[in-house]
Amino acid sequence: MDMVKKEYAALFGSMKLPLMLGIVLIHCRYNTTDFPILRQSRFAVGDYVMSLFSDSLATVCVPLFFLISGFFFFYGVEKFSWRIYVGKLRRRVGTLLIPYLLWNLIGLGMLLLKKTAFFSGLAAPPDESVGLLKLFLLSFWSLSSVLPSGGAYPADFPLWFIRNLIIIVVFTPPVLYLMLKRVKWLAIVLLMIVEYFYNTHGLLYFSIGASVALLDIRKLSAFIGRYGWVFFVAYLVTTAVMAANDEYAILLAFPMIISGIIGLIWMAKQLNLADNKLIARWQSASFFIFAFHGLFCSFLRRAWLKLIIPQTSLSLVVCYVLSFCSMVMICLLVQKMVKMAFPRVLAVLTGNRSAGMPVSTIGR
Repeated sequence: MDMVKKEYAALFGSMKLPLMLGIVLIHCRYNTTDFPILRQSRFAVGDYVMSLFSDSLATVCVPLFFLISGFFFFYGVEKFSWRIYVGKLRRRVGTLLIPYLLWNLIGLGMLLLKKTAFFSGLAAPPDESVGLLKLFLLSFWSLSSVLPSGGAYPADFPLWFIRNLIIIVVFTPPVLYLMLKRVKWLAIVLLMIVEYFYNTHGLLYFSIGASVALLDIRKLSAFIGRYGWVFFVAYLVTTAVMAANDEYAILLAFPMIISGIIGLIWMAKQLNLADNKLIARWQSASFFIFAFHGLFCSFLRRAWLKLIIPQTSLSLVVCYVLSFCSMVMICLLVQKMVKMAFPRVLAVLTGNRSAGMPVSTIGR
């Protein structure tokens, strides 16, 4: 097998945990629902800090996960066939579908808990007029019609990524394989044009990952090694501008994501993440962090607000940092406890990613 692709397989596997922490950071951001006086001028600096990290820098994490998922779907495939395709779908029943269903069942239970007096002040409950059967069914697709916060998310809201990924891996791989083999990088260029005007819901980035697995990437790898720093700087500059002025967000979002993908891959190479012992120790907890943190992040954010009651930007940023740190620590602690007490349950909940096996991506 191509040594360059083996290097990328190790690199992408090592990026999993840092990217997951970025997703947690996105969900630590305080908004006007949590904190109605956020737009007051005394919180301007704090709001900018949260916007920079959660709304700008970290937004490249999900596209990178789609890319990594696409890479590992086609990694090692010399010739795509119906047998290979069906085999990959069967494996993803255990790694994607079953965890998706179980975590959203847990999320549904959390939604019902929000109706109780204890949680009433910490999270908005679903619409009281919605029947239990409808709530149950919507929990596995989108609760936008029954939750005050809106958003096309399932009950465990970060798992919208898994929902979209399931759709992509079921319907697109055969066509995508043929496109990449026949028109090669032109397929990616065409998808990038489409993405600029219309959200493909992860398909573009999955396709980029597939192209890295299927096409000759020696020149691309050399290009990233030589010029990746330029893209990394562009990523930092565009995110800083976007955080300072919302008017530039729509214009710069797509260039920021593309520069961020290349720049972060370059930075991961510079930091030699593939050989990082700390990442190797904790990377098996990535999927659990991903699925578990969404169940309680709104509770934790609001709990810190009630405890600290921010009066300045500094105290607001302290709340933000404490939310992130405590969220990660709770996830790691609970994952460790479940692994010790119920290892088989944890294996099912995480698609067998919890045993330290080299499962290289959330989407695999």
